[in-house]
Amino acid sequence: VDATSAVGGVIGILKGVSTPIPQFNAITVRNIQLLPASGQSNAGSRVGGLFGSMTLSRLNLISSNLTYGASITERSLISASNQRVGGLIGYIGTSVSYLRVFNSGVEYFDIDNSGSLTRSQRGGFFGYIDSLPVGSQILLESISSFETTIQGSAELGGFIGSALAPRSIIMSGAANTLGRFTITATGDAVGGFIGYFQAGSLSILNLTTNHSVGFNSIQGANGIGGLIGNTNSGSIIDIRNSRVTRTQINGANWLGGLVGYGFRSNYYIYQSAVHEVQVLGTTSYVGGLVGVHTNNNAFSNTIHIEQSGVGETYLRGISHVGGLVGSIGNGGGINLLDNYVGMGLSLTTPIVEGQSSIGGLVGSFANRNDIATNWTLNVLRNAVNGIVYVPSGGSNVGTVFGEYQVPQNTTITVLDNYFRNDYTGLGRLTSNTVFSFPGQIDGMNVTQASTIGTYVNWNINPLGNYTGVWYLDNVNSAFGLKARLSIFSPINQQYGL
Repeated sequence: VDATSAVGGVIGILKGVSTPIPQFNAITVRNIQLLPASGQSNAGSRVGGLFGSMTLSRLNLISSNLTYGASITERSLISASNQRVGGLIGYIGTSVSYLRVFNSGVEYFDIDNSGSLTRSQRGGFFGYIDSLPVGSQILLESISSFETTIQGSAELGGFIGSALAPRSIIMSGAANTLGRFTITATGDAVGGFIGYFQAGSLSILNLTTNHSVGFNSIQGANGIGGLIGNTNSGSIIDIRNSRVTRTQINGANWLGGLVGYGFRSNYYIYQSAVHEVQVLGTTSYVGGLVGVHTNNNAFSNTIHIEQSGVGETYLRGISHVGGLVGSIGNGGGINLLDNYVGMGLSLTTPIVEGQSSIGGLVGSFANRNDIATNWTLNVLRNAVNGIVYVPSGGSNVGTVFGEYQVPQNTTITVLDNYFRNDYTGLGRLTSNTVFSFPGQIDGMNVTQASTIGTYVNWNINPLGNYTGVWYLDNVNSAFGLKARLSIFSPINQQYGL
């Protein structure tokens, strides 16, 4: 297929009519399968496997699987020289009020980086979602992507490239999967699920990224995340029961196992994990879950992380590197509750490494713009079991927190947090060396770490009892602290948290 714009495998432009009657602008598409297709699509912008451009008001897409190839070596190529390219739909226009994709997926295709024009806004499902009417919804239920490669300049995602004021995107269903993928950008905003999201609500539920034989790859410049690259301007982000596994994330600034960069956004992360992941930043702001969460003088936003963990992972940057979050800046409500930072890729390698503002939980709390608004900081029942490594000459380093700058009127509650203090070698610090943090953070040796009574006020149960938030695993004492989150039961063993 060769064309300039609005190119689709089934329909070029799916357009509604000018009528106030909703049923005249609603269709249901069922059981479409594009089977192995040797060859390629060569086009400019608004290119999609099903529809190049969609402005129809309402669409149900049910049980439609786009199999672009029969194997890794027999696959299809979408060669587009411009922006807004998707495996299902290239462009979703401003008149769309309802789009549901159920029990559908894509596999075996590549979106290449040919041409000299802007090659942004590319995704495995949708390339670009424009500003939609108030009350609009995009529902993704039981979706999948397998063996895909996406290349471009910026705003690339495994499912969605970019969304500007999409109102509401909701992922649900018992299982959503993203497997064996490579996403490579020369610029910013790249994520396993979505590259760039602005001014709306995004809910991600039951999403797992995995690779059965190797590692997925997400690469770009700034704002690179295992699920979300970059969020902006009043977004509300809810991530629940989701996992990023066997993935390598590379970039310069603002990198995270789940989220790269959150600006002027409210984040709620619950029962989610990062496992067997490498987050490698050449400069700053690297986190196991979130690279950086910040805003400006006009806004005060919330970040809430609960019952989530990072394990068998390596996080590296020059500054502002943390086991959960690289940096929380100019904040509002900050809640870190019942979270776990485990070991590195092995027992003797660090999970967090950097030179300044380095912490086992958070690299830095930084009120850089002297915001007058009050902060609320709650850090309760968190554990750090991995090695925090800083070469000689490092600064602002702590086993739990690195740099600490918050307004004087911040309400602080820091209780019942623990870290291992009996490591040797690799420069592991056993106390916070820069500031006296107002709260309780206790170090413990391997014996204490293996004793239930150590964990004051924790909802913890013996091995085999998953009724509490935590349980204690002493099967392999070499691991020391193994208070695992029971929310991952019974498959938590494979995640090693």
